[in-house]
Amino acid sequence: AENINNTGFYASNNFEIIKEKLFILLTGRYDNVVYDLQDQLLGSRSDKRRFEAFTPKVALNYKLTPHIAVYTSYGSSFDSPAKNELESFDISRLLNQELEAQESKNFEIGIKGNLVNFDSDFLQRMIFEATYFNINIDNEIVPWEVFGDVFFRNAANTLRQGIELGTDMNIYKGLNLNISYTFSDFNYKSYSAKIIEIDSTGNIVESDKDFSGNIVPSVPKHNIYLALSYTALITNNFTGFLKLSYRGVSGLWVDDANSDKTDGYNLLNSVAGIDISFGNFNLMISGGINNLLDQLFVGFTNTNSADKRFYEAGEPRNYFGSLNLGYVF
Repeated sequence: AENINNTGFYASNNFEIIKEKLFILLTGRYDNVVYDLQDQLLGSRSDKRRFEAFTPKVALNYKLTPHIAVYTSYGSSFDSPAKNELESFDISRLLNQELEAQESKNFEIGIKGNLVNFDSDFLQRMIFEATYFNINIDNEIVPWEVFGDVFFRNAANTLRQGIELGTDMNIYKGLNLNISYTFSDFNYKSYSAKIIEIDSTGNIVESDKDFSGNIVPSVPKHNIYLALSYTALITNNFTGFLKLSYRGVSGLWVDDANSDKTDGYNLLNSVAGIDISFGNFNLMISGGINNLLDQLFVGFTNTNSADKRFYEAGEPRNYFGSLNLGYVF
C-alpha cells in the first residue's frame, strides 16, 4: 500500500511603497510531504519519510517608466524528493533513507519592458527581459545509474548562476521575431560521493570520489533559440502561417566526474499551415520538417551511467503533419 500526503500553506501580500513606482512583494510557504509505503508481505520493509520546511521570499519592483521596470528578489525554496527519486538502492528498504530534500537560496535581479509604437508599421511592439540569477543549493538531488537502474543522491552544495535574455518583437506587419539566450555557470562547490563503475577488466569497482569544483552535468553553458514567424490574413476567415526556428546548444558534461563531454549542436526546424474559420468551427492544417540539416547530435544523456553508456542519439530529419478541428460553443 502506498500513501503520499502533501500539505501546504501559502501567504502573499503586495505593498505599494511609492505610488505607481515601487512595489514590494512578501511571500511565505510551508510544506509538509509524507511518503508512507507498506509492504503487505514483509512488514519489516515498510517505510515512511517526512519532509517539511518554511520558505520566505521578498521581491522589489521599480518602474523606471510606465513600460520599463527593474526588479530583484531574494528567497529560499524547498524541493522534496519525488516518489521515483526515493527508490532505495538497498533492497531491504522501500525508501531511500539517506536522500534529503533539496534546499536553496535564490537571488535575481533584472530589467523588463513592454514597448509599443502603433504609429509606425515597423517595430510596433517589443517585449524584452534580462535577468541575472544566483542559486545556492544545499543537498542538490542528482541522478546516478547502476546497470540500467537510475537512483538519486544528494550533492553537498551547488552554485548555479547565469544570465537569461529574451525578446519578442513585431518587426513588420505579421512578421515576428523571438530570441532567447541562457548562459549557465553551474558548479559543485563541495561534493563527495561513492560511485560504482566497471573497470577495464570488466570488474565492478566501488570507490569514493570528490567532485568539488566540477561542472554540473547535463546543463549546457550556452543555449540560444531564435524563431522567425509570419502570419498573413488571406481572407476574413482564412489565415496562413510560416515559422522557421533555430536552436544552438553547447556541449555538456555527462557525469559528475566530468570525464566526457558531448559536442554542441545546431538545429533548424520549420512549420507551415493554414487556419480556417467557418461559423463556430475552426480547422487548422499544418506540416513541417524537424532537423532540416539532418544533423547528428546527442539528444539525451544518461547522467552518471556506471557502464559509460551516456549517449542517446537525437532524432534525424523527420517530417510531421497535423489536422485539428475545433468548435466554439
